[in-house]
Parts: sequence; structure tokens; C-alpha cells
Amino acid sequence: VLVLMMFQSWIIMLRKNRTLSRVSKANEDFREQFAKVGTRLEMFADDAQLAQRLQHSPLWRLYAVAVKEIRTRREQGADTSSVSAATIEAIRCSMDGVRTRENQALSSKLSTLSNAIAGGPYIGLLGTVLGIMVVFLGTAMAGDVNINAIAPGMAAALLATAMGLFVAIPALFGYNRLITRNREVSADMRVFVDEFITRLAEMHGESQFSESSHQRGHHANHSVPA
Repeated sequence: VLVLMMFQSWIIMLRKNRTLSRVSKANEDFREQFAKVGTRLEMFADDAQLAQRLQHSPLWRLYAVAVKEIRTRREQGADTSSVSAATIEAIRCSMDGVRTRENQALSSKLSTLSNAIAGGPYIGLLGTVLGIMVVFLGTAMAGDVNINAIAPGMAAALLATAMGLFVAIPALFGYNRLITRNREVSADMRVFVDEFITRLAEMHGESQFSESSHQRGHHANHSVPA
């Protein structure tokens, strides 16, 4: 059982580390491209070659869903040159939904590492206890108390505890490392959502005059007697 847990945890750590390396590299590439956007937020939305190159970037998927939301409203006849605060908040919610799914994908399989950390030593301890019980039972049945007869069985029993620690310790370091890298990617996504929404409000948000007009119209409707 411990050998299976060991190989499973190592495979997960290697795969997750490789995935996070691809994600970090793709996010860096996207950042370089997004720095060129300026006021043209939809500049790279139709670049199929760039989409292929950034397929591992969560930031690209956040960007794509935001542009899709803007274009969907434009196709439905909305004036996207003057986007209301409610529309901007709706786009933020769509991006937050994608960000949540990306975080879930990054955190997948980490529970297996957690089980290896918590359960490995206990399984090893159980093997040690059972092994020692078997050694003493065999010694009692043989009626011969000889250190040469007991030592191999005791060593084999203690090996179970050592194996449990050998499973748990690498999994612990790997888990902490992966959690730290996941937090870095999650922080990048959170910062990008705020940055994109701020740029959208700056470029396409309603003017102060329009906002004031909405507010005056709203107060006027409430002030008309029934």
C-alpha cells in the first residue's frame, strides 16, 4: 500500500510541477502581449496563432471570456462604447467564474498528496505493530528466545514505519511547494481581473454626465407622485 502511495504521490508532484511551469511560462508570454494592448482591449481576441501559443495560460482564458462578454452584448444591440457599471460588474462576475474553475483545476489531485502526508505514517505504524505482534507470536510458538531469530522480523516490522515516513516527507515538501506556486498563479489571475475591469471602465465606462443623468432620472421617477 505504501509503495503504491509513494509512486502515486511522486507522479502527481511531477505532473503538477510540469503543468505549473507551463502555466507560469504562458502567463509571462501573455503579460508581454497584453502590455501592448493599450486602449484596444480586443486587439488579440481573433489571433488564432497567439491563442494556440497561450493555450496553457489562465490569463488568456480570462481575457477571452471578457472579450466574449463584450462582443455578445454588442451583437445583441447594446452600446459597448458606453458600458454601465452593472455591465462591468457582470463581466467581472464572468471572469471570476473562470478564475474559480482555473483555481479548482490547479488544486486538483492535491488531496491525494494530503492523504499521503497524513495517512502514510499511520499505515506504516500499523504495519510495524502488526509485524512485531507476528514476530512475538512466532517466537512464543517456537519457544526459542533468540536474538538472531527475532532481529530479522523486528527489522522488517520497523521498515514499515520508515516506509511510511518515506512516503509522507517528500509529499509534504512537494505539497507545500505546489500550494505556494498555485497561490502565485491565483494572485496573478486576481490582479489581471482587476486590471482588465479597470481598463474597461476607463475606456468604455459611462461618463460622469451619463451616470448623473441616470441618477437624475432615477430620482425624478421616484419623486413623481402616484
